Amino acid sequence: KKKYKTGIVSDNYKELADFIELEYSLNAVFDVLVFSNREGTKKPGKRIFLIAIKSLGVKPEECAFIDDKPENVRSARGLGMKAILFTDPNKLKKDLIKIGIGGGK
Repeated sequence: KKKYKTGIVSDNYKELADFIELEYSLNAVFDVLVFSNREGTKKPGKRIFLIAIKSLGVKPEECAFIDDKPENVRSARGLGMKAILFTDPNKLKKDLIKIGIGGGK
């Protein structure tokens, strides 16, 4: 969070979204929280990504998006975001380095 703006785009239902937001103090960890139940749109629809991009005040090409569902990754890429399909933590680290995030101290 010191070097980058961070956000969550989540399709969790209202009760779960509310619970995890409070339980894990997500507002203290992330700059932007975008929950589909609050926005009335879900992944992989492009509108939810556009809401997150606007809320962060960045351009799509300045965004890295990580998700475990290929359709969500494709949708984010379609907007120009650097999107990564999450399969395991070690691969994620390598993928982040490939797009210029991480790798150094």
